[in-house]
Amino acid sequence: MKPTRILMDMASVTWTALRAGVDKDSLVVEHNGKQVTVNSAAYGYENAVNHMVATLKRWNLTPKDCVLVFEGMDSKKRRCMIDPTYKSKRDGGKPPEAYIEYNKLKAQLRQVWGDLGAISASQDYVEGDDVLAYIAENSEEDVLVSTNDNDLIVLNKVNAYGAKVMVAINGEIGLNKYGDFDFALVTLYKSLVGDSSDGVKGCPGFGPAAFLNLIAKYAEDGAYELMALIRTGKLNELAVLAKDNQCKILQKIVDNWAEVVKSYKLVLLHPEWVNTIRQQLEWAPGMVKAGCEDERLRQWQGQSRLVTAENYDKAVEFLKSKLGETAEVAFDCETSTPEESDDWLEAQGNPDGVDVFGSYLVGFSITFGANNQYTYYVSVKHRDTLNISMVQARTMIEVCFGKPMLIQNSSFELSVLHNAEDEDGSCWRDHWSHYGERGFVPNIRDTMLEGSYVDENVKLGLKFRSQYHLGYEQATFQETTRKTDPLGTLPAGGRRIKVSIGEDGVETETRQYKMHELTAREVFKYGADDTICTSALGNFYRLIMQLEHAWQVYLQVELDAAYQHAKNFVDGVTFNLAKMKELEALDKKTYEQACGKVRGYLIENGWEGTIPPVYTKDITAKEIKEAYSIVFDLMEDDEDEEVEADEDASDHLQPVAAEVVKDPILSSRVRTPAKFVALLEAEGHDDFAAMLKACLAGDAEGFTRYVQTHFKGEPRFKMSHKMMCKLLYQTMGLPIKVRNKPTAAMKAQGLKEGNPKGDALALAYALRDGTPEQVEVLEALKLMQMVKTRMSLFYSKYPYLLHWKDGKIHSSHNQCATNTRRASSSGPNLMQLPKHQKIEGQPSRFRETFVPHRPDAVIVSMDFASQELRVIADYSKDPNMLACFVGDNLKDMHCLTAAGILAKEQPELVRELVGALSVKPEDATEAQYQAFLALASGSPEHQKIYKIYRALGKKVNFTTEFGAAAPKLAITMLIDEDTAQAYIDAREAAFARAAEWKKEVVEEAKTYGIVRTKLGAVRHLAKLLNSEDRYTASKAERQAVNFRIQSSSAEMTKLAEGRMWEQGLVYNFDAVCYGPIHDETVFSVATADLAAFLKCGHACMVQPYADMKVPIESSISFGPSFGIQIEIGNQPTEEAVAEGLAEMRA
Repeated sequence: MKPTRILMDMASVTWTALRAGVDKDSLVVEHNGKQVTVNSAAYGYENAVNHMVATLKRWNLTPKDCVLVFEGMDSKKRRCMIDPTYKSKRDGGKPPEAYIEYNKLKAQLRQVWGDLGAISASQDYVEGDDVLAYIAENSEEDVLVSTNDNDLIVLNKVNAYGAKVMVAINGEIGLNKYGDFDFALVTLYKSLVGDSSDGVKGCPGFGPAAFLNLIAKYAEDGAYELMALIRTGKLNELAVLAKDNQCKILQKIVDNWAEVVKSYKLVLLHPEWVNTIRQQLEWAPGMVKAGCEDERLRQWQGQSRLVTAENYDKAVEFLKSKLGETAEVAFDCETSTPEESDDWLEAQGNPDGVDVFGSYLVGFSITFGANNQYTYYVSVKHRDTLNISMVQARTMIEVCFGKPMLIQNSSFELSVLHNAEDEDGSCWRDHWSHYGERGFVPNIRDTMLEGSYVDENVKLGLKFRSQYHLGYEQATFQETTRKTDPLGTLPAGGRRIKVSIGEDGVETETRQYKMHELTAREVFKYGADDTICTSALGNFYRLIMQLEHAWQVYLQVELDAAYQHAKNFVDGVTFNLAKMKELEALDKKTYEQACGKVRGYLIENGWEGTIPPVYTKDITAKEIKEAYSIVFDLMEDDEDEEVEADEDASDHLQPVAAEVVKDPILSSRVRTPAKFVALLEAEGHDDFAAMLKACLAGDAEGFTRYVQTHFKGEPRFKMSHKMMCKLLYQTMGLPIKVRNKPTAAMKAQGLKEGNPKGDALALAYALRDGTPEQVEVLEALKLMQMVKTRMSLFYSKYPYLLHWKDGKIHSSHNQCATNTRRASSSGPNLMQLPKHQKIEGQPSRFRETFVPHRPDAVIVSMDFASQELRVIADYSKDPNMLACFVGDNLKDMHCLTAAGILAKEQPELVRELVGALSVKPEDATEAQYQAFLALASGSPEHQKIYKIYRALGKKVNFTTEFGAAAPKLAITMLIDEDTAQAYIDAREAAFARAAEWKKEVVEEAKTYGIVRTKLGAVRHLAKLLNSEDRYTASKAERQAVNFRIQSSSAEMTKLAEGRMWEQGLVYNFDAVCYGPIHDETVFSVATADLAAFLKCGHACMVQPYADMKVPIESSISFGPSFGIQIEIGNQPTEEAVAEGLAEMRA
């Protein structure tokens, strides 16, 4: 049997290599009164490499298949805490010079083999044997442990995950030098017999013969039973057995019990000490590089080649010859875009962006070989290069299809190659339709997605991960595609970025080139590096994910969903621009009406800009800015704010399309009038500067008249923090309810509170506390902000997102963008599409702009019902929460919380209602719940109470779902913290088991440093939980619970999408998938296919997830647009579909 990986015991390899024979250049030193020979690191290197190469050749493996396990710092510390004399004789026998050579050799082997792709591992305070045991016991692939240490034979077995672990001691497999008994009993053997070389005493007087007599008398089953008694510390049971059997052997163990137990703890391998919350394994993934100086190893060094039309045939032949020994092929493509893409991106204000849908293939790189040591960069459309044809490019890529295709950010490559065409116009997707993934590159693995499973706490980009994991700094895109040279000397093409003059007076220019404007030779290293790094990362990621038992989860959850997302992207979304213009016009009218109300109030209250200014010769810097802003009709910048400006800081009391101007005069820090004059002259404002000079000279009246000729009498207002504070607390005189935290300077002055806030929360309090007139003005401000938000997110962006090729929107789906692996999207962000109105009477209608792909089609939404709450119910097994989803008489979750709140706030009413129940439940919570339900059918006053408190319960439930505490709830609901805590207490009383479950998740995270989804994917929290920053650590506790819920829900959604891909939903029906949006999957479906489509699509949504017992439900709706939907329930029956269509047509 051939193993997949070799785990090399490098402490054993290194010391053995240093001790084998005598180096002619050895050093003889005196140590402990003896002459000791110390061989050199160079000598040891030769021996070690010979041994390692022989091992690899024997098993037909390569360096990338190796995990080199080195000893970490103070590796014997844990065992020395058990027995301070552990290995003291062995270590005392080596002179300091031996350790110097050992460390030299260790560093050299790590570097040389790392540059060939080998992965190194070590951990401080534990021995390499423990690390080897951790990897062997958690491996999901067959592994070979290569060592010279006989003790590691205990690892020779099939582990709990079905992987076969073989141990080669001095090259011999399965050899137990201690005797003919099970490998696992070697631990018991050494516990009793001892090991003088390690300082393990064992049981005094208990030699090898005694152990064999023990096996002969009690057989191996008896030996295992004895080992269990030692492990669990059951001395009394063993004493009884020794006495009952009158066994001298067992009695000897009883008599020396303490020493036996200590010896057992010393010789036992401790994988549980490895990769803990306090001490993580340190990995050093290797990367195959060129330039190996060791002739024995050059067969595995990196080799890169530029492929053009000249050497294409030989390159393909060589590729085919090496694919048999290749495990996976790393792939990456370089692309370019036409001028239409430039115009499209420029219109969006994003000239440096990427037009994925408009991109075409310019070149590609592949890395392959037994050690991933061969890399091609293949030129397809580069300047001044003998390019291959598109047919040849497609053919070479097809050669690789029998292997997994390792791609960083596969959504890009999948889309570009799916749309690629041969010279005759035939599409690659048609040529590839029989390869199994409907015209997309088959059998992908995505290292960007894999990276999110290995470490979701850092960025996912290839350049970052190459530096972060591999310690390798790749050339950036800009470094490759930008050139700077003397003006007029750069090649034709490109886009000018800047022109500058150097100290030598030479004028230079910098130009940004596209990939097709560069030669293949210029791009060669950049392109090749991408797949070399991708290959190295993929090798490392697979190991880590398998050790964490997340590999199969990734394969199951992510890959089919990735294909569906790629299909969604290339198909695009049909957008109704006319409808958007209609909605924009309505919102502008709303803005103008609201603006009129605010304007009137500000004028009435003498706001800045409504009273003509008067100046004196002692004019101040602030007055100069005021005058300047009046003359040039600009808005003066806020100064000296203690907090960052709000996102809405550009909201002027001007027409909705007005923009903020950043003016050098208004933004300057000049404080003296004379300096202002100079600044004004420098900026070319000579007339204003002259008038200001006259004012300073005494003609203040003339300056005042000059300014007043430009005075419009309009309020100068924008919804910035500073002006909102002035409006709320000075003009309106409202009480200050929310403040910023005090700055360091404030704390130094003894202040405990910061400056007042003027944000959305402050506005919410103002709406509660203001007079009717003030509330009307504040409501108008909210409407203005609503429209400005819609302008910013939708009206100003979406017209420019319609793609120049097909007039559709192609939003990029970012599959594992968050640390919960929930998805996001960009260009545009479809997750921002509002569903519910935020201001009463102002429905969010923008979804109406998303319309079907053809006239006789409808938009379908299938939405997971209470997805996250169902996950919590299943995890926690809370009886009340389960009763909301399982059974014939389902409870209402919000009523359960509301009943508890009502019992706290109106106990007499609840007692009265409980007393009126015909059947009184014994459980107090159930009694409160039944009493609350009775309100719904009671008097009008009772019905009103029911509605108010159920809405309250709903808000409390959703706000606290992910662990929000009383301060957060108080802010959200505009209540004091005591009341907020009372509401939380009511919820936790209703769902007591769920509250306990959340605490258990936090404790699990604090114990192990990780939490898992239902399928087993990992959230890594150890570093965050160990942070000295209390906020970071407490946030990590909340993230633990959040991940369990959010990531399990994300898996549920992606599995549904994967099933849709597997079943070919958009291929079997006339349908287009618009994508997942939060918990919804959205499609455009031809009406003729609707009933059949819903039956299949809904079945994909509600399949069981993991071991979840709570049923999964999905609501179904459809309509003429995404914003106008007819709800038909949660079962796609023919009757429900027919009724929904009839209602829609009506």
